[in-house]
Amino acid sequence: MQVDPRVDGCGRPATLLIEAVGTRGLEVQAPTVVERQPVLGGTCLNWGCIPTKALLRSAEILHFAQHAQDYGLKLAGTIEARANQAGAYVSCLR
Repeated sequence: MQVDPRVDGCGRPATLLIEAVGTRGLEVQAPTVVERQPVLGGTCLNWGCIPTKALLRSAEILHFAQHAQDYGLKLAGTIEARANQAGAYVSCLR
């Protein structure tokens, strides 16, 4: 007997499971989403891993730009850090 799985949730584990099931030729039943939070996703997407990594990457790029001459580069113009961009990045992933 073959049973098509049902995945409830929309986080990264659910995505990985859906991808794995799809490669085996099974169909995944559409999940039922009951979300009581104002935004979809869990801690990793909204407040944890992804926003933190976006901010860290921005800081790294800013550091390299500020020290471009150490790498034999000359940059012209103004470098501006905008912290709200991490929020915009997370919003586009939802």
